Amino acid sequence: MTLVEFADLECPACRGFHEALRTVMAAHPRELEVLLVQLPLPMHRFALPAARAMECADSVGKASAWVEVVLSAQDSLGLVGWGTLARRAGIADTSRIARCAISPTIYSRIENGRVFAARNGIEATPTVWVNGWQFRGGLSSSVLDSLVTALAAFAR
Repeated sequence: MTLVEFADLECPACRGFHEALRTVMAAHPRELEVLLVQLPLPMHRFALPAARAMECADSVGKASAWVEVVLSAQDSLGLVGWGTLARRAGIADTSRIARCAISPTIYSRIENGRVFAARNGIEATPTVWVNGWQFRGGLSSSVLDSLVTALAAFAR
């Protein structure tokens, strides 16, 4: 089954949902495919730079590591440099990530995510879709685990 998460990397609720998701993914490694759609909210000063940097991290196969590092360092965004966060994520070219974060470049995946979210009435993060069902505010690990278990059993 597919879980689509609309997330803002500066969103505290997204950090909480990500922790729940990590637990459920460990319990269901074969049943759950996760797609992250970046939806940086305008109220979060560092969300768009973090999203831009994630696009560059993805180009070197480090998007997941970038997400983990940025979510765990939310309280330090703006105090710790983007290059330092890139180093923590295991990215060798830290200056490239720092340049991506502050670049005015419009990344199509970020823009496409915004457009898709707007067309579907998604205004808050985290918003989660599981096999087409929408959940606003994410899900707890116990509810998500129950949902994945039930859907996996149904699919068999």
